[in-house]
Amino acid sequence: AVVSTQSTGVFGGYNQAGGEDKWKMARYDLLSDTWYHATDSGPSDREGHTLTAYQDSLIMFGGQVNYQVTDELWKYNISSAQWHQLNPQHTRTSSMGHCAVLVNTTIYYIGGIDSAGVPIIDIQTYDVQKHVWAVIGHRDMTRHFYDQSSWKKGWQDGRIY
Repeated sequence: AVVSTQSTGVFGGYNQAGGEDKWKMARYDLLSDTWYHATDSGPSDREGHTLTAYQDSLIMFGGQVNYQVTDELWKYNISSAQWHQLNPQHTRTSSMGHCAVLVNTTIYYIGGIDSAGVPIIDIQTYDVQKHVWAVIGHRDMTRHFYDQSSWKKGWQDGRIY
């Protein structure tokens, strides 16, 4: 889930009841106390992905689709309610269970597991304005995947926790 100033967006997840969920993208308007559902030709249902708010869009990366870990990168335009698949410069590692944090115009993807189930120790980044994907190094952590969270303390500090 992603929260902006007036609404929160939710995409995908696991349906314990089984069956197809035709409401892949949902938005809850905090001011009107109303749910809105988008039914468009966007990405496949998935779990273990991240959704990061940037300006008037949501950037979705990775996750598991039909039991396969993916490297798909998608952009959802909030105003037009349309999805577009992104193909940035450079290759990226398929990932699920990672966390994401936005710092200025760059999204940092930390942790997760790859398509072979191996923990990812590289920190991957996506620059939203330059449309460039990069790997910036390794992290010294023993915790590799699932249910991580991260936050940026302050612009003076420059650290991600």
